[in-house]
Amino acid sequence: MNNKTENSKSLSSLFFHFEYYLKGDHTLETLPVNKPFLKLASVCLLDRSLFWKASRHYSNTSLLQLKNIIRAEKKQLPPMEGEFFWSLKQVTANSLSVDYFVVPLEVMSQIPKQVKMILPLQENEEEQLPLTLDQAKLNHASPTSQLDELNWFNLLGLFVKKQTKQKVKERLSTRNLLISLFAFSLVLAVMISGYFAVALKHFEDKKVNNVEAVNKVINQRQALNNEFKEFSDINEFLIKNPNVLSKLSLLGIDSEGILFERIKVTTQGVELYGNSESSATNLLQQIIASPSVKEAKFSRPVVKNNKGYDVFTIEVVWR
Repeated sequence: MNNKTENSKSLSSLFFHFEYYLKGDHTLETLPVNKPFLKLASVCLLDRSLFWKASRHYSNTSLLQLKNIIRAEKKQLPPMEGEFFWSLKQVTANSLSVDYFVVPLEVMSQIPKQVKMILPLQENEEEQLPLTLDQAKLNHASPTSQLDELNWFNLLGLFVKKQTKQKVKERLSTRNLLISLFAFSLVLAVMISGYFAVALKHFEDKKVNNVEAVNKVINQRQALNNEFKEFSDINEFLIKNPNVLSKLSLLGIDSEGILFERIKVTTQGVELYGNSESSATNLLQQIIASPSVKEAKFSRPVVKNNKGYDVFTIEVVWR
């Protein structure tokens, strides 16, 4: 058994360089320890006042169950934020003894970056209950005094995972940043699209309203132009034909039974609106026979009213 213990001690000293010691006052000391034959990792020793510790003994438990035990204890044991470590203290055929440590993040940040393993220094007496940092005594003994009692399997759960976690956090932060930027760009694009859609709809409505207003003005102007042209034509006709009434009196119409309801002056003559008890054709023949008339005709069909009279419209063109 002594040979196995000596072999374990020699293995830890051959492959691990116990290079640094972080004191209770947070100062870092380089230890005067020779480098190992084959250096696998640099180790930083931690003063007892810099970490929280709890010891657990598991009866009727094999080494194969160690992984599940550590996973369960990691979820419920730590009383503070920090890095979780474990050290296999004793192993038998049907039992395990494990020490658990929690190192605050502030302490972890003071450990050199090249360190890949920590070694929490423990008191010589048995610690039955978990100790807080305030309850722990400062370890004034030489930090290298415990190295002689160290076995290689005690170091299995003391590897530092700080760098791996930082990389994971950096990847997660970069991923979250990209997702945030994409979400912001998407929201901004939707807002801009919505703004342009509303603006376009507003201007289209304005355009429709303006088109309707413009068409209304154009129609009004066209109607005004038509009225103005008609007035100009009539005015020109009156200038050229000042004796319209005298010409009407020269028609020589037998007005018995004839009622003229309206006389409209046109550019070339007049339009006669009315009704006749006798045939309107006889009236038309009388107008045609007048020497001042160049042409006369019905401008619309002759119809009968409710009294049986002929309703006529006769267009007359002067010579």
